[in-house]
Amino acid sequence: GGLRLTGNTGRYSVGVMNIHQGQGPNTPATNFSAVRIRRALLANSDVGVAILNKQTAEGHYNRVFGADANFRFFQHLNLNAYVARTLSPPEVTKESGSDLATRIGLNYPGSFWMVRASYLTIGDQFNNELGFVPRVGIGKFDGFLGAHVRPKSTSRWAREFFPHWEGHRITRRSNQLDSAYYDHHLMIRFQNGGMGEIGINQNVEVLTRPFTLHKNRGIVLLPGRYDYDEFFVWYNPDPGATIGLTGRFAIGEFYSGHATSYRIGSVVRASARFNANFSLTRNLIRLPEGSFNTNLLGTRINVDFSTRTFLNALIQYNSAARQWSSNVRFNIIHRPLSDIFVVYNDQRNSRTGWLMNRSLVPKM
Repeated sequence: GGLRLTGNTGRYSVGVMNIHQGQGPNTPATNFSAVRIRRALLANSDVGVAILNKQTAEGHYNRVFGADANFRFFQHLNLNAYVARTLSPPEVTKESGSDLATRIGLNYPGSFWMVRASYLTIGDQFNNELGFVPRVGIGKFDGFLGAHVRPKSTSRWAREFFPHWEGHRITRRSNQLDSAYYDHHLMIRFQNGGMGEIGINQNVEVLTRPFTLHKNRGIVLLPGRYDYDEFFVWYNPDPGATIGLTGRFAIGEFYSGHATSYRIGSVVRASARFNANFSLTRNLIRLPEGSFNTNLLGTRINVDFSTRTFLNALIQYNSAARQWSSNVRFNIIHRPLSDIFVVYNDQRNSRTGWLMNRSLVPKM
């Protein structure tokens, strides 16, 4: 059972939710609460606080306190930041370390320049049991810089050139590098609606323990630092064409060896109500520890019976996992912003044909 309250009063917006879960065979009775208060500032900015609380009948608790700020200046400049702290019983946070998470970010999506940058830290003892934190004990930098260039000299065939750089860097405790990714790309948007791109992707992975890359082949990478670069080119056709061909080719280093990747596909738009695409992705991996190939075959089908009724289907074959999988979703919009979904999932082993799992899920 639960209660939710949302609304606005003056320059404040408030959200409160409380849910109580009864005792189950393996879970104690638990109460969950969330409180969010935000106040508007200036013309288009705001500051706020959030409190999360989890309390069981047996005495276990987990609490999160946070504050954030979002400032918007001029037409495009956005600045944001937050800080959060968690509280848990001593038996949960036995080791020493920070229980804070902080983030500061900048976003400038201008008509010519596009800039994004942020820095995130998550302490070793940050424990949010009401949310999802993929990793703790890290610092992460994300950056993006691009320019929308529209020269008149190429306007007959190219609408825009978009050179851009993107970087991600994750460090562990004591600022030790964990992984990094940098790309240097040039995208071209053609006048017919198609797009193409060429570029280089630089990767760094620091493995602190053996990493199983291919379980069936027994390929295991030893701990150490791996630097590898990928060179690629891809093209997508005019999205309004009846039939179009897509493709991507990449070659370069991969951990201790090399990799070559191909992707070819086709798009079919038979009518305004039916479209489908087919693709085959093939990776050729050559490493001193062992070599293998992977194939991913997939198709997507979209049918619009009306403006309120839709059917979407995805069917894939993964040669590395040796599995066929399918996902079919039927969607009815019975009122504006109100939907009924019927979703079917199926997964089978390609060698034996045996059913691995199946589900039929109606949602409203």
